[in-house]
Amino acid sequence: MNECFDNHIKSVDQYVYHYTTLEKGLECILKDMKLRLSPLSEVNDPREYQILHPYFPAFDNHTVVENSEPLKKIHEIRDYFDKFRNNHKVICFSRDSENIFNVPDHYKGIYRGFNKPTLWSHYADNHKGLCLIFDKDKLIESLISNFGSREKYKVYNDNLVNYVALENHIEKLGIKYEDIENHGLPKVLEDFTNQNIKDLLFTKTIDWEVENEFRIMVCDYSNKMYLYLPVSDSLLAIVMGAKLPSVYWGSIGQFGIPFAQLEWKNGLPFLKNVFP
Repeated sequence: MNECFDNHIKSVDQYVYHYTTLEKGLECILKDMKLRLSPLSEVNDPREYQILHPYFPAFDNHTVVENSEPLKKIHEIRDYFDKFRNNHKVICFSRDSENIFNVPDHYKGIYRGFNKPTLWSHYADNHKGLCLIFDKDKLIESLISNFGSREKYKVYNDNLVNYVALENHIEKLGIKYEDIENHGLPKVLEDFTNQNIKDLLFTKTIDWEVENEFRIMVCDYSNKMYLYLPVSDSLLAIVMGAKLPSVYWGSIGQFGIPFAQLEWKNGLPFLKNVFP
């Protein structure tokens, strides 16, 4: 069996997993050997895809009416975060769980990154899509090679998503009007972003915790709609969803990448029809 299919992994940092539909997998990722990084405005978490409205604890003492200065500042803040959201491009992956090292061999498969029923349902066309397995280090090498040395891009070193209670997260993201009066809005926004970058880009609510997400994030100053990351050196294998008909095996096999199909027995995941 291909090494990345083996449940006796050496480290949870060895592989990362990207779920996708069959159509996107065949016609875009595998055909071009590239992953698309999309704006935060296109992800499925409303906390990220909607315009950020920071909590304004000190605005309550000011009159926020039409054409008032506080209202103008609020609009400027929202415009800033709207651009922030669209300039930041992301591609998301799942990871293996640390629990894999704490269970008997016949249960280890539960904790592999390609065996998540929720992700198969949400992102891979209800088990009829694909899960692509990547060598994490080689994926990062491609990221740095393609975007790390260019002035138009900023590559973030943080990659692991943190999961928190929503009420605790929102309360942290506050901008005080008195700070705007004392230091000016550009300075306040710059400081706020720098101080809260982990919360803005790598924090989600606990509802998403099952994803165990690893994400690649690039700030794109070139104003492109999408960025494309070459993956020919990092893509190791393909897992087909349990409901994917065998008629598609030939279409997947044409790319010369090892692949296997997932099946479930008594709720436990297994790989069958493994092709080198």
